[in-house]
Amino acid sequence: MRKIVIVGAGLAGHRAAQALRREGFDGELLMIGDEQHQPYDRPPLSKQLLAGTMEQTECFFACDDLDVTWALGTAATGLDTARQVVLLGDEEVSYDGLVIATGRRAREWPDLPQLDGFHMIRSLDNTRALREAIRPGGKAAIVGAGFIGCEVAATLRGLGVDEVTLIDVAPYPMPVMGPEIGARAVAMHERHGVRLRMATSVAMFEGNGRVEAVRLEDGERVEADFVLLALGSVPNSEWLAGSGLELLKVCRPRHRQRCRRG
Repeated sequence: MRKIVIVGAGLAGHRAAQALRREGFDGELLMIGDEQHQPYDRPPLSKQLLAGTMEQTECFFACDDLDVTWALGTAATGLDTARQVVLLGDEEVSYDGLVIATGRRAREWPDLPQLDGFHMIRSLDNTRALREAIRPGGKAAIVGAGFIGCEVAATLRGLGVDEVTLIDVAPYPMPVMGPEIGARAVAMHERHGVRLRMATSVAMFEGNGRVEAVRLEDGERVEADFVLLALGSVPNSEWLAGSGLELLKVCRPRHRQRCRRG
C-alpha cells in the first residue's frame, strides 16, 4: 500500500494521519478538505476565538511532521470503491487505502429568507464573519440553545452586546444534559443578562434586505442586528451516495429506540 487518501481535513483526519505515520506508514498521504485551511481545533470558535482572546494561528494543529500532500478548498463529490477512486468534481483521485473523516456541518434553516445578517458557527471563516458583525450595545438573537448557542450567548454578553436572546423549542437550554443542568444554565445566563425564550418556535424572520427581527410563534418580536442559527449538525455523507457503503445512523443511548439503519 503506497498511497492513502484521507477525505476530511479536520480533527479526525489529522489524528488518522498522525496514527499512520506513528505506525510506520511511509507512503504518500493525501488529505482532502473542503476548507482552505489545514486542520484546526473547533471548540475555540464559539469561545476564545470569537472573544478575541485567542489568535487564529493558535487553533491550528501541528502538521509539519506529517509529510502530507494537501488538496484543500475541494470537496469530495463521490466515491467509486470498485475502481478505488475519490471524485472531486470532474477530477479523480486514486487510492490504495482510504480514510473517510468528513465529519459534520452546521444544520441549515429550511427556506431561509434572502436577508443579510444570518450566521452559523462551524468554521474559522464563520467565526470571523460573526465577529465582524458584533457591535457593543447591539442586539443578537440566537436560534438554538444547545452547546454552541449557549457558548456564543455568553461570549456575546462578554463582548458588550446589550441584548442577547436565546430561542429554542426545548423547555431549557442544552436539553441533552437533562433538566437539572438545564435549570443551572438558565440561572447562569439570566445572571449575565441573557434573555431566554424557551419552549417556543420561530414563526418567521423579518427584515428589509437585512434581518431585523425574529417573530416567535406567540407573536413576540425579538429585534436583532444579526441572528445566529445554532441548530445542531448533520453528517457530511451525501458524497458517499451510490458508493455501495452501508451507512449507519448512530444515536445517543436515550434515543436508541428511534435509530435505524440509514
